Amino acid sequence: MAMLNSYDIVKMTEEVLLTTLKENVIDNIVDRMVNEFKEKSYEEVKAEVEKLVISGVETIRDLAELRDEVKVYCEWNE
Repeated sequence: MAMLNSYDIVKMTEEVLLTTLKENVIDNIVDRMVNEFKEKSYEEVKAEVEKLVISGVETIRDLAELRDEVKVYCEWNE
C-alpha cells in the first residue's frame, strides 16, 4: 500500500498545480507592480530626460576640446 501512495496521481497533480499557480501569482504581482511603477515614474523620468542638452561645436576652440569626449544624443519618442 505504501508504494501506491508514492504514485498517487491526485497528489502529484496537486503538487504540479500548486507550483504552477504560485509561479503565475508571483508573475502577475510583479507585472502589476512594474506597471504601477512605470505609470508613477513616467512623467518624472520624462522631465529629467527633457533637461538634457546637446550643444554643437560653436567655435574652433570647442572643436579642440572634443579630443576624448563622448557625446550622448537623446531623443524622446512617444
